[in-house]
Amino acid sequence: MTPTPLVLSLSLCDYVIIEEGTGKASLIGCFNRLVVSTFPSSRDFFLAGELTGGRGPGRLGVGITRPDTDESILLLDTTAYFRDPLFVVRYITRVMDCSFPVPGRYAVVLSLDGEMVGQRTFEVTSGGGSS
Repeated sequence: MTPTPLVLSLSLCDYVIIEEGTGKASLIGCFNRLVVSTFPSSRDFFLAGELTGGRGPGRLGVGITRPDTDESILLLDTTAYFRDPLFVVRYITRVMDCSFPVPGRYAVVLSLDGEMVGQRTFEVTSGGGSS
């Protein structure tokens, strides 16, 4: 894909609500830190991103890793299509049963055709609730 798109946003949240009629997305319970009761721990959540500046089709990939060990926790991929460079592609997926083996920092990497286009980190800790 040419040119490489720009990631406008990349969010982790508990739920996503898509408004009927307008298609507006509401991200509910966005977090930078995920609190679980025990380790290893599985958790469902949503990943929502927006990209622009691309042209044509491409393979959109999401990876969750442990930066300290480069261990892969989750890999997802799908097809994205940019009809023109000003078009905004919205990517929303439910991540199911993502298993976190230990507390610590995790990275979410968004790639297009194998090239990293965006990244963010979040913490996973033990306790009660998420924030």
